[in-house]
Amino acid sequence: RGHCPGPMGPVGCGPALVLVVGLLAWHCAEGQGIGGQQPSLAPNVSQPLANCKDLVRRPLDVAPIRSPQAVHSVLTTLFKGKAVVEIGTRTGDGAACFAQVASSVVAVEADPYYCSHLTRRMRLLKLSNFRVQCTRYQSGLPDADIYTWWQQQPLLSNKEVMATLRERKAAGQVREGARAIVVYDRKWGQDVRDLHSTQSEALWVVPVPFNEAALCSRFNAQAVHSRVTTQSGQKKIRLAPCQRAKGLFWVAAYAI
Repeated sequence: RGHCPGPMGPVGCGPALVLVVGLLAWHCAEGQGIGGQQPSLAPNVSQPLANCKDLVRRPLDVAPIRSPQAVHSVLTTLFKGKAVVEIGTRTGDGAACFAQVASSVVAVEADPYYCSHLTRRMRLLKLSNFRVQCTRYQSGLPDADIYTWWQQQPLLSNKEVMATLRERKAAGQVREGARAIVVYDRKWGQDVRDLHSTQSEALWVVPVPFNEAALCSRFNAQAVHSRVTTQSGQKKIRLAPCQRAKGLFWVAAYAI
């Protein structure tokens, strides 16, 4: 999902560090993920359905401002032929890839600035199954097979999104069998703590290595150049924290 950069959250020690070590050890031993209720449904990280670096050759953002394209690629295996809602899409690097394999994609983005860019991108792609919803997710979500996001607290919290989805399901507004696919950054402390606290609920968890360090350096160089040459005051340009542009994400599935 789109994610505003910030100071690197320390993984620290104690339960968070135990989770990091435990996940990696389990993955090395079993080659799938954790949670284990339905391990056969976990995606094959080494052989995703599509390579989003090929399908989205000119990304508008970079990790960790948004989730990595390696993660997007893994998600394509899960999203094939499914109705997908992405919450907090930002400029849509992920959604632009998902829409090429899913039956439908609705990108939900509350920020008017990013939603205007996202709407323009959707029109350029000319994909009839791709729709943009420029509202907060609390204002309403369409029914779907899969809901996916990467949290950005305090605006987007895993706990609050799950509570909203489960309330909507209880009200008959979310179909039976719908799943939440949530991604977590190993270098972001809140993500590590949240995954630790929900580990027992997960249907499965798989680790996804990524490296967008070179792309991040180019992104920052272009951002600085743009700020100097355009003198645009419409939106403050933020440089991506490239120390987080290489590492490991986890992808986790939950029943709603």
